[in-house]
Amino acid sequence: MEATLDRPAFFVGGEWRDPSGGEAAEVLEAATGKALGNAALAASADIDAGVAAAREALRGPWGGTTGAERAEVIRRFGAALKARGRDTAQLVSRENGMPRALSMGANGFAPAIMFDYYAGLAAGLDADDVRHGPLARIRVRRGPVGVIAAITPWNYPQALAAMKIAPALAAGCTIVLKPSPETALDAYAFAEAAAEAGLPPGVLNVLPGGREAGAYLVEHPGVDKVAFTGSTAAGRAIGEVCGRLLRPVTLELGGKSAALVAEDADLDVFLAALPEVSLANNGQTCHASTRILAPRSRYAEIVDAVTDTVKALRVGDPLEKNTQIGPLVSAAQRERVLAHVDAGRRSGARLTAGGSIPADHSEGWFVEPTVFADVENTSPIAREEIFGPVLVVTPYSDEDEAVALANDSEYGLGGTVWTADQERRGPGGTDRDRHGRCQPLRPGRPGPVRRGQGQRARAGARTRGPHPLRRAEVRLPASGGPMTSIDTTTEPAALLERRGHVAVVTLNRPKAMNAVNAALSVAAGAALEQAQQDPEVRVVVITGAGRGFCAGADLKELAKGNRIDDREHPEWGFGGIVQHWIGKPVIAAVNGYAMGGGTEIMLSCDLAVIDETASLGLPEVKRGLFAAAGGVIRLQRQIPLKIALETILTGEPMSAARAYELGLVNRVAPQGTALDVALELAELIAANAPLSVQQSKRVVHETWSAGSDWGPETWAINRDAVKVVFTSRDAKEGPTAFAEKREPVWEGR
Repeated sequence: MEATLDRPAFFVGGEWRDPSGGEAAEVLEAATGKALGNAALAASADIDAGVAAAREALRGPWGGTTGAERAEVIRRFGAALKARGRDTAQLVSRENGMPRALSMGANGFAPAIMFDYYAGLAAGLDADDVRHGPLARIRVRRGPVGVIAAITPWNYPQALAAMKIAPALAAGCTIVLKPSPETALDAYAFAEAAAEAGLPPGVLNVLPGGREAGAYLVEHPGVDKVAFTGSTAAGRAIGEVCGRLLRPVTLELGGKSAALVAEDADLDVFLAALPEVSLANNGQTCHASTRILAPRSRYAEIVDAVTDTVKALRVGDPLEKNTQIGPLVSAAQRERVLAHVDAGRRSGARLTAGGSIPADHSEGWFVEPTVFADVENTSPIAREEIFGPVLVVTPYSDEDEAVALANDSEYGLGGTVWTADQERRGPGGTDRDRHGRCQPLRPGRPGPVRRGQGQRARAGARTRGPHPLRRAEVRLPASGGPMTSIDTTTEPAALLERRGHVAVVTLNRPKAMNAVNAALSVAAGAALEQAQQDPEVRVVVITGAGRGFCAGADLKELAKGNRIDDREHPEWGFGGIVQHWIGKPVIAAVNGYAMGGGTEIMLSCDLAVIDETASLGLPEVKRGLFAAAGGVIRLQRQIPLKIALETILTGEPMSAARAYELGLVNRVAPQGTALDVALELAELIAANAPLSVQQSKRVVHETWSAGSDWGPETWAINRDAVKVVFTSRDAKEGPTAFAEKREPVWEGR
């Protein structure tokens, strides 16, 4: 056991505090069952100290900070998490068995991205909102809820803790974090990052503990709100307590999601996504689509295909790069999963894959990925959350029965629908699917995810926003007296979806024509960085929500003297990220109005598709502004100098047809189809060897910047790319596949 992994103290009031008692948890490595470290467990006296420190911090300087001041601290916090992200991700994999590739995203990068996102939101929380009521104008003033009890599980410990800590900090709250004993060691990354970022003492307190500590924290009189992620049984008990105390609570609980495979589904697409959609984190994922609903007309085909796919999954050490299924978190969890498997056998279901402990993995807590066919929807294995690598396949006769089966569950957290029909939203429309998160899918293009509050008693509550963690005071200007509390909701300023190997970043301020403010700047930058870090993403598409692509800088914000860029990266301007940070091809899907900064974004992308009704332009001179490097330099490099000068100096718009004529865009799409055309282009590119594609992009841009002459610099750029590509595995796979007359399988290395 490594002594450095022992955590004998708690982080309370900005200091390391010895526990009041002697109870500790021995954390075992999931892959070996051997001791990984020890962590002190909090008793009631320790919880008292943590809550007292949080209340004191709320009354101190932190309680008087502005949103902009908090944003600076949150950004430093995120940077500190990012700096230790790789080590944290590896530690989590050792604690709970999460495969390394997934852990790098969920525990290594996601927390930092979450903190950056909420730092952007924090800056906008200070402004009052004036509304027109029936009798008078109403002023809405937002303030922190107070002390947050954040209780997190062991399956995605870093990401789920970040979803609670970051929005709470943005709203000005203070936090007592109680992580699960199974993953107590990695939780201290938040304590270390908080200290490094200069978070005031007591704003974040970290106290690992068991069920008793959690129950005590939930009922503590010094807590103002509870945020819990975990089992449905525990969530129901917490909900009852908070209801009795009239204490706000956010619950994210269990699931038993369905993957509804339509009769026209492309089975290859479904099978390629199966490990991610249904078996992520070894099945230890609340929204995993573990119930597969298959049409009777293709039932045998689907059962055989799912069985073969699951049997072929690589089971092994979660730290190995190619591992797809790792161990479960503990011996107790393995016994629980195997008990469900035994119940499945007794129910009369047909076991087609797995069902036991792998013969070559006697150490650790491994379970073979398992498939049951011919499962009745009344069977316990179809109704109870197993939380392990176990799938069940159930047949349906028609779409009505498919929807009925999907909805016949006590859970309602999520679901997926697989169909080849581009216009289809699921059988009869996914509005018939009573789940909080439903994702219609078609070949190569997962549709947008509807996120939100679950539809059942056992579903999850709204998360990933600051609004559940803050209270708004409503005041009438005449009297100034408090009237009532209201709940406000705001959509994220940028959205990220992965559609096969294509990531779609959507600028999401449609009412402002997606004009860039600080929140959009940070959120879009974080989304692009996440797409860059995701090894499955090969091409990125940027588009806008609503009728516009991007109206450029938010002039209302500029008029107020507010910044609209990322304070940590003032050179952000989209182009800097796209051209200097994103090594993957980026396509602009210009779906509408794109002026000023919107044109600059398009110019910075590698390729562009424009709606036939859209217009471009750099109108900055009409507003007394300057197009800056993003417009002035990029435009004159892509079209003749005199035309560039006319466009810049007159500020007049340019039609889509003119942009195509000048070579500024690759394709003009029929009205309303810019994103579809861009996705088709992205899929063509994504089908090629990713390493070769990325090196080709790099060489084109770098040699273009260096000039057209074949000098030493240009030759060196080309030589480096040749060395990288021709020594890769893909360079061997391509010719081999051609000689064997088969499609190549790219590894991207």
